Amino acid sequence: MTLAKNVQTEITELDRGGRGRVKLGSVSSSIGELPSAKLTAFARQHPGVSFDIYEDNTFGILDKLQGNLLDLAIVRTPYNRVNLNFVDISDEPMTAVTCQNFFPGKGKVGLQDLAGQPLVIYRRFEDMFKEAFAEKGLTPNFVVKCDDSRTAIRWSDSGLGIALVPESIAKTYAKGHIYPIDSAKWRTRLQLVWRKDRVVTPLMRQIIALYAK
Repeated sequence: MTLAKNVQTEITELDRGGRGRVKLGSVSSSIGELPSAKLTAFARQHPGVSFDIYEDNTFGILDKLQGNLLDLAIVRTPYNRVNLNFVDISDEPMTAVTCQNFFPGKGKVGLQDLAGQPLVIYRRFEDMFKEAFAEKGLTPNFVVKCDDSRTAIRWSDSGLGIALVPESIAKTYAKGHIYPIDSAKWRTRLQLVWRKDRVVTPLMRQIIALYAK
């Protein structure tokens, strides 16, 4: 069967609620996006479509995508976009999380408030933090660096510092105080990505359209 016939067969199958399979990768911080309400509704409308879900950090997911083990993936910026197409899913600020009273009377904090304080970070955001502090002539005090924002929050909840994490992660997992950070550059996005050099199937196209709306 030719590629064109394969594609047409898949379109027909999907229109009939037929069969199909998509391999989706997701970072642990893609809260509410896998499954999203739209994807859940799509799955119910197409009961013959099945999903293989793979979870890892952004770099692990991208390795799987580049290794052709995934069709689509949800990852968090920053990352290397070479050879990748993407659509934005969400854009959110970083927050400061602490169970201690580091900032009495403050509703939000600036970089000056954070400089010199014991900071707990997910190390993939380290360059973004360092650049912002350096622009203001400030020196950060990173007491803990780890590989997951949830781990950063656990260290913070233990009283060992202030975790700098995406807002959605803070609201979901933090037990302590959550402070907005007054820094326009400290933002991160979730994006749906796929390889530029691979054929986008009708099923992939429909999933992409769900997140592109």
